[in-house]
Amino acid sequence: MACRCGDRRPFRVPADAAAPGFTAVATLTLALGIGANSAIFALADATLLRPLQFAESDRIVAIQERSVAAPQLPVSIPTLRDLREQNSSFEALAAVSLGAGGGPLVTAPDGTVETVERQSVTAQFFEVLGVIPVAGRTFRPSDEGPAPTVVVFSESLWRSRFAADTALIGTAVRLNGEPFTVVGVVPDSAQLTRPARMWTLMPQLPVFEQRAVRIFDVVGRLKPGVTVDTARADVDAIGARIASQHPDAGAGFSLGVQPFRNWLMGEDLQLTSLLLLGVVGFILLMCCANVANLLLTRAGVRSRELAIRTALGARRNRVIAQLLIESLVLSLVGAVVGLAVGAVVLRLAPVLLIPPGLLPAAVTLGFDARVVAFGLAAAAAVGVLFGLGPAWQATRPSLVKSLASESRSSTGGGRFRAAIVAGEVAAASPALR
Repeated sequence: MACRCGDRRPFRVPADAAAPGFTAVATLTLALGIGANSAIFALADATLLRPLQFAESDRIVAIQERSVAAPQLPVSIPTLRDLREQNSSFEALAAVSLGAGGGPLVTAPDGTVETVERQSVTAQFFEVLGVIPVAGRTFRPSDEGPAPTVVVFSESLWRSRFAADTALIGTAVRLNGEPFTVVGVVPDSAQLTRPARMWTLMPQLPVFEQRAVRIFDVVGRLKPGVTVDTARADVDAIGARIASQHPDAGAGFSLGVQPFRNWLMGEDLQLTSLLLLGVVGFILLMCCANVANLLLTRAGVRSRELAIRTALGARRNRVIAQLLIESLVLSLVGAVVGLAVGAVVLRLAPVLLIPPGLLPAAVTLGFDARVVAFGLAAAAAVGVLFGLGPAWQATRPSLVKSLASESRSSTGGGRFRAAIVAGEVAAASPALR
């Protein structure tokens, strides 16, 4: 601020004008808090909130066996067959092998080979997930048999190893040296618990006909209008019949139905996401408290400026609004830096922070518009939260009284101080109009 007294030369009031140190510290503090919250929100959003990447995923459920010893077990092929034949709630039911991973060697047209992750499934697997093929078709019941030789590729494998050649459909490729016919290509999003880039049909072997061989995850798509509770009652009745007719099913045999998301994510992962979100939320509150303390300290330096504005007739709510705008601008700057930090954390998380296999293959952590919107909303809330208290404290009426008492307390320099204040008032008045 400046005043022009007798010689018309400007008078500068010592003030915390730019405060680059304060801005840097406050921005870094907020960036760390908002960045950590944005990264963890991406995890919580993927596991708890974001719609799954399957068509009408609310109609997909998982079915599991139960026994006296375990509340959740994989399903056997005979049980899957009974479910298919006796249910009245599902459009389609399919199974996927629990295999430990790995895959066959795929021979490309140029003769090179590559190990490709594979999953073994039953027919109608892609229909249950609502996956539409990019090229060709998916598996049919007529493809099944003791040694099926058909394969479905993922789009990424099709493009990277076979140059997205549509002529590949219906031709044979070699998996571990054996010929398999490529019947279709599906999007890469057709994932469940572990990653796969190709799918083959499970062979119908005698060993799989034993009810004690429970090595399959079973998923089903509900008929339109059928609720999960209705399907649960239907499956319960089928489980009771199996338990009464087949003693080899085991003691305490029954069947259970879970919503697809709950089964896919698992209670542990969902609880972990909530706990992490709570922890980083608490960290953000601590960052807010630190920045609020910085603002209170800075307000003490600016107390004379604020008192002059109030003495000029600026209403308290207007001064508070100005200070809130300053804190919001500060928080938005912190949000921009924080979102950049969050993007880096998300990029490095699958490699450095998240153990392999912790997240289902269907979960993809991405820095998308939802995460950006969350970061900006958090910044706005934080700006009000850490700015309101210091703004209210800095505009107390006692500041104006202290300015007036300071002017009256000086006898010899009273007129000079009055001239200075008058100059400050004159310089500040245009900004307040």
